[in-house]
Amino acid sequence: MNRRQFIRNTGLSLGAIFISDAILAGVYDHAAINYPDAVTAIIDNELVQLSGNGQQHWVYRNLLVDLKYKNQSLEVAITAPQCSLSAVTLHWKKTAQPTAVMNDHWERTYGDASWHAPAAAEMLPWYFMEQSENATHGFGVKTGTATFCSWQRTPAELRLTMDTRSGGDGVQLGNRQLLAAAIVTIKSHPHETAFAVARRFTKMMCAAANMPKKPVYGINDWYFTYGNNSEKLILEHTRLMAPMADGLENRPFSVIDAGWFVGPPSSPNDCCWGDRMDLANARFGGDMSKSAVNIKQAGMRPGIWTRPLCGSYQDPANIMLPMIKGREQNKPVLDPSIPENLERIKKYFRNYNEWGFEMVKFDFTTFDILGKWGFEMLHSCAMTSNNWRMQDNTKTNAEIILKMYTSIRETSLYYLTIEEFATKRATLTNEGVRVSGRVGAGSMTWSPKDLHLQFLLSSFKEGEPIQGVPVRYQGILPDMFAEGRDVIVEGLYSHENILEAKTIMTSCPSKYEAEKSGVRVQGSEIGEKKTVN
Repeated sequence: MNRRQFIRNTGLSLGAIFISDAILAGVYDHAAINYPDAVTAIIDNELVQLSGNGQQHWVYRNLLVDLKYKNQSLEVAITAPQCSLSAVTLHWKKTAQPTAVMNDHWERTYGDASWHAPAAAEMLPWYFMEQSENATHGFGVKTGTATFCSWQRTPAELRLTMDTRSGGDGVQLGNRQLLAAAIVTIKSHPHETAFAVARRFTKMMCAAANMPKKPVYGINDWYFTYGNNSEKLILEHTRLMAPMADGLENRPFSVIDAGWFVGPPSSPNDCCWGDRMDLANARFGGDMSKSAVNIKQAGMRPGIWTRPLCGSYQDPANIMLPMIKGREQNKPVLDPSIPENLERIKKYFRNYNEWGFEMVKFDFTTFDILGKWGFEMLHSCAMTSNNWRMQDNTKTNAEIILKMYTSIRETSLYYLTIEEFATKRATLTNEGVRVSGRVGAGSMTWSPKDLHLQFLLSSFKEGEPIQGVPVRYQGILPDMFAEGRDVIVEGLYSHENILEAKTIMTSCPSKYEAEKSGVRVQGSEIGEKKTVN
């Protein structure tokens, strides 16, 4: 059964189920959603209806859906041993229709997010807002969920579908429990605007957003080169635009868009497909670190475009995603469920950081993995084609994609400065951390015999009243390591208040670095937290 059939059929045979008086319980902030009135699922390609064992537990054979209120949300946990699970849908009966709804998108909007009349067939990814005569409500799920969640608003009911597939087939969970979603809802205050309540609601769905400290702005070359770029054009553009931000401490970005990489032999000049996403082509002299330094010298912060799921024509087929509608034979896509592919992607991002780029434009993820653009998913009411799977079919698509992003985050693109760490250290005991700072003067001890290094990670600013962090490291002394050197340390912050380092990256001069203070190539502006867009 395909998703379109599933959406049409999930409302059937539910007439005997208890109808709740209202969907929301409570008022205003963190209004809790009631337990659902019905639960359906697709198991082994068959649409089934679960039986309620009370309102919190729903069962069909060996499929169990458990619901509980936690942290001002309704959590949905699923166990489904010895079966293929494609989706679970929760149903709330309600007769009152809103006057308008506002939609979201799976990946990004295409100028089509709006307030409009509700339509029964409309898929509403992640969350939606609705207006009635006297109030605005929001229905959504918290970020980091293990399923792709979408809502439907019909005259008779509200539905939340949790897509649990791996590729286009049902996931094989085995004996583990899947935390499929944490549902949150909100109701407006009297006289509160829809915009204001939507802002409050987004903070509920993502309470710990990774936001940059300062506005991110600048230029990229896509809309005048369309992939036919070069270092010469990039620098001309950068030098032309940089003076417009003269006097501003928060410098603009100059992003090198698609076209800088080496393409495959079958299409060497393809603007958006690279055979190697870590090797610059001849138009950039084969050296992207030089381009990054030149952009800094011109007065902007360097950024770079990437499409890291591009597979090479030399790669074996067994590490690629299978061919489905939307994929091309000469453009193999890396399977993100395979660990060695994640290691390749992490290596790309380490390279971008070491080259000196401070922002990465990460493109094509949704299309490459699922074979559709976000707007195509909504139009077809299907995220991807049926009858294909990831190599690891024990994880859902959402889990696999989340793992890919967290793997990228494990690279040195994300870290706390020593000042930021000092304010949070009490909450980071026995946690993996990445911290940037300066090797304290007179603090370094090194034993070449047993490869044991100790030092104090201190503030970048001399005389800064920041308590340093003792660091302990076992291994080969990092290149260019010395007292007074800026470093990024990754490791475990132990209960002894010692940072047990796993890796240490030093900030060292590049052969292309000009005699200009403040320019650092490896690690870039090492005292600032970096973000990936």
